[in-house]
Amino acid sequence: MAVLRRQRLANDLPALVLLAVGLLAAGVVLTALLFWSGWVLLGLLLPFGLVVGRWLAGLRRRQLAYAVEAAFPAVAGRLVAALDLADQPETREGYSAELQQAAVRSVEDDMRGLPLTRLCRRGRLVRAGLVAAVGVGLLLVGRLALPARFEVGLANALARDRLPVRFAVVPGDTAVLPGTEVVVECRVEPAGAFRAVTFEAAGRPRKRLPLVDGVARVELYATHELSYRFRALAAVSAEHRVCVLEPLGIEELSFTCRYPPYSGLPEVRSAGPDLVALVGSEFTVTGRANQELSEGRLVFPVDTVELEPGPGRAFTGAFTVRRDDRGVFQLRDGQFDGDWQECGFVTVRAVPDETPLVRVLRPGRDVDLPMSMQLPLLINSLDDYGLGALWLRWDRDSLDRRARIRSLAGRREDTTLYVWDLSDLGLLPGEVIRYRVEITDNDVVSGPKTGRSDVYEVRFPTMEEIYSA
Repeated sequence: MAVLRRQRLANDLPALVLLAVGLLAAGVVLTALLFWSGWVLLGLLLPFGLVVGRWLAGLRRRQLAYAVEAAFPAVAGRLVAALDLADQPETREGYSAELQQAAVRSVEDDMRGLPLTRLCRRGRLVRAGLVAAVGVGLLLVGRLALPARFEVGLANALARDRLPVRFAVVPGDTAVLPGTEVVVECRVEPAGAFRAVTFEAAGRPRKRLPLVDGVARVELYATHELSYRFRALAAVSAEHRVCVLEPLGIEELSFTCRYPPYSGLPEVRSAGPDLVALVGSEFTVTGRANQELSEGRLVFPVDTVELEPGPGRAFTGAFTVRRDDRGVFQLRDGQFDGDWQECGFVTVRAVPDETPLVRVLRPGRDVDLPMSMQLPLLINSLDDYGLGALWLRWDRDSLDRRARIRSLAGRREDTTLYVWDLSDLGLLPGEVIRYRVEITDNDVVSGPKTGRSDVYEVRFPTMEEIYSA
């Protein structure tokens, strides 16, 4: 029986080692890839211990004897009894010691020729080897196919306080206006280790977020201050805050208009936001915000006017009227230097300097040239912001010839009597001279504009008409 026990031990001990290796490898794979607790590995000791206990129980001498009796009919029903006689001969009353020894020797003689190696159960070693091969194969496949998940899962099972997990959160700490939609992104490394992370925010239920290309996204509507973080297993990101700012606003606003000097108009102050001014007028903007400013601007479709922050939340700026326009006040907070905030608007209606008017009151029609060769012209001119110079244009066919009558020096209205001497024009009887009067204004912003009268004709009478008169 001692020989059989040694043979079975030589077979079962390697089988137990292979079984332990296979179970441990399979447990490591499942624990790592499914993020199970390390206690699962300890739990595998229970079934392994049952197997060990069962196999070791089969190595007891009596159990071996029963196995031999079942396998070999030659010793059936006698081997166990012989073992009892050999161990405790005094318990068999009525039998002499010689008879007991003879019975034991008879069984020993029958045992010598039996092939006890048949009872070593080689199948256990084979099955344990298969379990070990499968377990080690799964371990290698899991380690090579999902290295990041395997590494994190193994650390989660064995050292939860040293998980190799890193979080990159954007925008992290930020400050926004009430009602602003904030898109928070969290990149988790190592890539491929997780399929989702948990979003935790104060006063809100936890939310499981899927990872797309290693990034989780969540939209937050900022109505009040909020702290948040991300979690993957026992790893937690740093805690970040979304601060809600008080919206910027304009408490006071005024505009001072300085018209172009040539217009002669006085300075005008207005609270806006609807402004009307002559083209070329300059507006000075002064205002006060409800918070300290870092910078400000007045944005028009074409131009941007910088607003200079001053003490006491004040700001100033200036712009020149060029066209009809609409501008938006944009301010930036002095504490957080956040995004530009729209805080108001202004509309500008540009009033153009109109073209001056001029009329020839007398003669105001086509006439014949008198014998004196002089033609009196009574000219009336008018402009909204001041007249410039009065001109006479004439010629036989075109109006290419020009003479300055006088300068009106910024008057808004004028009536001039001008005697036009035609004696030096060399007119022949029957010839006609065409003429008109032009007036310019004194617009130095857009450039002088010219008003024109109707075109009239002066006819030099024929000799017959002269003598008949």
